[in-house]
Amino acid sequence: SGINAIGINFDDWGNSDSAFLYHYKNLRIGLDKTSTAAASSTLNNIGNTYLKMSELDSAQKYFQKSLSLARKSQRKTTLATIFNNLGDIALRKQKFGKAKLLLDSALYYSESDNYAPLEKRRDVYNTLYRYYEQTGDMANAFLYQRKYITYRDSMHNLEQIEELKDLEMQATTAQKDKEIAQAE
Repeated sequence: SGINAIGINFDDWGNSDSAFLYHYKNLRIGLDKTSTAAASSTLNNIGNTYLKMSELDSAQKYFQKSLSLARKSQRKTTLATIFNNLGDIALRKQKFGKAKLLLDSALYYSESDNYAPLEKRRDVYNTLYRYYEQTGDMANAFLYQRKYITYRDSMHNLEQIEELKDLEMQATTAQKDKEIAQAE
């Protein structure tokens, strides 16, 4: 929902109080009841805000709630995100066995969803890179670092292409406007 998106923006800007305000408002007015996917998304976003604040236990609580709903909707992108977030928490807590299981699930869902945004795979590869680095498996750390960098760079290239398309569209529109004005 739009309210959820506002909360995400505040979260991205580092304003956790406002992020919580909008995410909880989303829950209070019942927008999360429109679908299990919407509820799962809102709960995941609350967890993300707690994660950015390094409040791992609170983040984990909301990610677990999100996961229970996401399993019902079976949206691979959502499952990849939540498993990655839970794996990140386990990694930060140095629970490496648990982190590996969660990250394996995140990897499975991110790679099996052909429609998943590139950022989902990028994020999973980055967390796996950090996992392998912390566990001393440098061969796999380098493998996932390479995958992470490839996805990060390809996303950057796509953003640049979109910016160029926008500029071309603006130039074309300006030229057409000029031609119309001259014709009148």
